[in-house]
Amino acid sequence: MDRCPNCRARLDGAETCRRCGMELGLLRATERAADAWLRCGIAHLTRDEFEFARQALHRALALRRDPLAESLLGLLSRASPAVSKSLTASATAVASPDDGAEPETLADHVARIPGRGLRAFYSRFFHRR
Repeated sequence: MDRCPNCRARLDGAETCRRCGMELGLLRATERAADAWLRCGIAHLTRDEFEFARQALHRALALRRDPLAESLLGLLSRASPAVSKSLTASATAVASPDDGAEPETLADHVARIPGRGLRAFYSRFFHRR
């Protein structure tokens, strides 16, 4: 948080706003909790634990609107049918016995997008902080 949500004054790291005196400790704690839930959701995605990831991303969004969390939830909802089936059934997709195809995981789906591997994104996200 760079500015006070009440008066828009620039913040200098103090627990209260220098201009209006608003207490900022709870807001900062909420931001930290939202970041922690977002990281938890990303970690679950890298392990193909889709339902846990969805829950963590929803919790992050309940605390703070975040474009990354919204995008990841959108990715989960727009995933291929095999992946969507795994969201409700288990952590891995189940292929039907007559099609003979290998089950597709969310990681496989993301890996097909050039330069957007989820594990690479995850490591970049955590190393920049």
